[in-house]
Amino acid sequence: MAKILTPATIAALDYPQAQQPVLGGEVEVWLTTKPSRLLGVCFFTADDTLQFTFRNTPLTGPPGGPIVAIALESGVMQTGAASTITYAGLTGSFQPIGWAANKGFNFATGRGVELDGTYAAPTSSSVPTVATGMKQGTKFALVEMPALADFVLAGCTNNRTIKVPVRGTKNIPCGMNEAEWTTPGRVKPGELEITGLNQSIDDGLGRFLGLNCQAMLVSVRGGRLITQRTFCLDYTPEADIAMPEGEGESTITARGQFSKYLVLPAA
Repeated sequence: MAKILTPATIAALDYPQAQQPVLGGEVEVWLTTKPSRLLGVCFFTADDTLQFTFRNTPLTGPPGGPIVAIALESGVMQTGAASTITYAGLTGSFQPIGWAANKGFNFATGRGVELDGTYAAPTSSSVPTVATGMKQGTKFALVEMPALADFVLAGCTNNRTIKVPVRGTKNIPCGMNEAEWTTPGRVKPGELEITGLNQSIDDGLGRFLGLNCQAMLVSVRGGRLITQRTFCLDYTPEADIAMPEGEGESTITARGQFSKYLVLPAA
């Protein structure tokens, strides 16, 4: 099973272009009504001590459904070396990408790794293993994804805004000090808003209104270099349709909450 959602490795000669800030117009929006499927959640109760909460067996298994590991909430924190995850005969490693200036081993909420290898169908008793150094408190999800070929380009879009589902700061007051202490609070819901041209009910964004979708935002630098694919899982868009007077373009603004945030960067 080869990686199919992770962008191709970026050559060293292309690092300068990959490291430039992203332009909004370089981000393509793709959608599919094929489901994602939460397989289970891994939580480290102590260093290198994994507790796995099983949710579902895969629908079909690779290659029809790639399996990814997604850092949740406080992210993946460990020291000094890549953490290799093994599940269903597949492996993947959390490690810094080649073109990133930051070579540390702390990874943000949503950072994902696609697993590859020789697939062996798991059962309800199958438990993932981690070869090295995950720290206490690390939490990640295993999710079966749709195939890349399932996604459809959502036409011409001119605005894309993601509210990332992370733990915000909670202030704890004492006396007259409203923030005597601060601590990570609840995870806020993820939200995705996309504005695109109003083509028809059967095209562009109109085709997906009110349907449970997986959204994929692809960063394409210079029209040729894919630096990362960003996914918003279990996204059901509602919409506003603007029809201005005269020559103003009619647009659809689709917005909705989503459950999991996943980013697969090119190595």
